[in-house]
Amino acid sequence: FRTGYRLLCDDVRVAALTQVGDPQRLDSKRQEVLAFIAAAEQHVHLFPPSEYQTLTASISAMLDCLEQARLASQDPIPTPTLSVSHTEYNGRRGRPSIQIDRDFLEAALTLRGPAGVASVVKCSARTIRRRALDLGLVEPGPPVYRDVD
Repeated sequence: FRTGYRLLCDDVRVAALTQVGDPQRLDSKRQEVLAFIAAAEQHVHLFPPSEYQTLTASISAMLDCLEQARLASQDPIPTPTLSVSHTEYNGRRGRPSIQIDRDFLEAALTLRGPAGVASVVKCSARTIRRRALDLGLVEPGPPVYRDVD
């Protein structure tokens, strides 16, 4: 039992560190721990009382550790997310305008076109183009039509 216990301790330690948030693998390891304690309970007469008490406390700690590893990645991220745009209400009729961070928009437009940036900001490509024009990041296109006298 002692050799099996040491191997189980090492396996649980490795699983808790490397399989964080993987409930299937951690549940498999949990089943191994439960099978080990079930086998120990069948042979409780072979253990000195203090050693059996230590064993049950260690098994309980292993199960807690595996449960914490299982739930670790399901916790929400404690840091606030980066906001690159916000809705600005101007008090007039119509839709509120979407304001986009200048530095983000400038960097994003060097990597992708307006449609690619629009999917990140969750607005239309036309809005991206308008904000880029407002901020002077792109040049306006040629006029669509000209008045001929």
